[in-house]
Amino acid sequence: MKYLLRSLKEFILLIVICAIIMACVAGLGQGLNTAAFFESLQNLQYTDLYLMLGILFIALQLVVMRWSGYAMNMLLTLTSTLLFAQMVTIAIGPHVSMTASLHQLADSLGMVHPLKSNTALYWLIPLTWFLCLLGAKDQVRTFCTALVCYALWLVGTPLMNSAVEKWAANEDPALPQILDILTGADWMPAAVWGCFLLIFALIVGVLDALFPEKKEA
Repeated sequence: MKYLLRSLKEFILLIVICAIIMACVAGLGQGLNTAAFFESLQNLQYTDLYLMLGILFIALQLVVMRWSGYAMNMLLTLTSTLLFAQMVTIAIGPHVSMTASLHQLADSLGMVHPLKSNTALYWLIPLTWFLCLLGAKDQVRTFCTALVCYALWLVGTPLMNSAVEKWAANEDPALPQILDILTGADWMPAAVWGCFLLIFALIVGVLDALFPEKKEA
């Protein structure tokens, strides 16, 4: 009975979180305020029926195969990272939370301050994070891993940029193909470093679900 209740909770949480993400993606293009979010959420019932049925099937399959814990840990990692970015953006500004190079990219795309142009994110990110927290396993470890990786991204991005500049300054640099990728755009080192840390955090979240810490008797 306890397993059935936990499985039902995870199934419902997965559906709700996926619906929130889909509504956010649908509304981000034109500015996501509270009214636009609920309008996008309502439109999902009509325009994305088959997609919703597919999500229902995937969520049910994850629960039946007992993989929902892995999915919730990964979602908690992603939403924790977004939550930290939101807090830094509110406290200091997007030029710090996104690093200077990515902020310049966002500026060129007309998203100088993503939270101001998408005001619903002020409450949607904490809400989605809380829902993920309810269903994830090893919440504290997953949360702390995401925090550490985000902090390493902020601190390590300037160091990464400096290392790439010194690498490119060599007359005969090693691995020129990789160097060409990193120097292809100003934001590329920050993106590569961030993707590496995010993948690391996601893997740690999955491993926590695969090999839970045994409680002492």
